[in-house]
Amino acid sequence: MSDLGKIDRALFDEVIYPNLGADRADVVLGPRHGVDFGVLDVGGRAVVLASDPVSVLPELGFERAGTAWDKYGTLAPWTTFGHGGLGSVVGWGDPESGLAMAYVTNGIRDETEHAQRANEMADAVRRAFR
Repeated sequence: MSDLGKIDRALFDEVIYPNLGADRADVVLGPRHGVDFGVLDVGGRAVVLASDPVSVLPELGFERAGTAWDKYGTLAPWTTFGHGGLGSVVGWGDPESGLAMAYVTNGIRDETEHAQRANEMADAVRRAFR
């Protein structure tokens, strides 16, 4: 791993990439080292999905559910992990249920409002897939 906390090519190629799952025809541009977006074919239209680059700082660890600041919903088990971005951006994955959610907006909200919205949406996703 890089001293700067960024995932280096070897870690991506040897650990992350082999565990991404099956190839799909609708994924035009999938995960690549150093590329911060993907492209999907949705009904003949290209949808570009941007993401924060993956960064791991061993001193900080991964953010998990169950903390006072997480945005993964009140129904999230402790194994849920994710990342919040600027404003009202959050993404999480739950290995136990196989669920994941990403929420991106074009505005910056008050932290309290953002937390309430993100938690309500996360709970709605979990309820919908019970």
